[in-house]
Amino acid sequence: MNDNETKEWPIDRFLQWVAEIVRKDDRGTLAELRCGLSKTMQDRAWEHLIPFCNKLAIPAVRAVWCTVGGLAAILVPKKLNTDQPWWEYNFGMTMRILAKGSAHGEEIDKVLKSFEPRFRRLLSCDDTVLLCEMVAGIGKAACDKEVSVNLKGLFWDLSHWDGEKHDEIRFRWSQQFFGGPVKTPDSEGKECGE
Repeated sequence: MNDNETKEWPIDRFLQWVAEIVRKDDRGTLAELRCGLSKTMQDRAWEHLIPFCNKLAIPAVRAVWCTVGGLAAILVPKKLNTDQPWWEYNFGMTMRILAKGSAHGEEIDKVLKSFEPRFRRLLSCDDTVLLCEMVAGIGKAACDKEVSVNLKGLFWDLSHWDGEKHDEIRFRWSQQFFGGPVKTPDSEGKECGE
């Protein structure tokens, strides 16, 4: 994914709309969008998502939109949505920052190890709907800890989780979670160690 691939996406219009709702202080609409994070109440978010996506009848599509829409409703008002490119900040980075907390130095490896099983459960998920449920909980925790989430990048990753990009997304998240070198789109495809 590069920035050009998402320029005209409905998620861009949606996030602009959420920012406008925040400016208008429309708490009712934000509350209904947050309902998208709950299995039993997500139908309250649908009316706000339908103008941006006409495929909500498909469970995986609905899960992605409800998850990102609900997270947008809690993160955008707190200015915790980042627009950084995926190679700089993806959901793996969000989880790394959450895991690290206030740890420093050698302590970071210890806290990452304790958080690693949760991260591995996320990576091993092969169902978008279940993944979205897990991401929603982590996104709420990010909000509580005032950690940013790249909503546009998350939308792209969740939308492609069931497809041919599955392993690529898992690898990119792992790179950022474990703090490895991150390949940028303009990097040459060099082998490790070169």
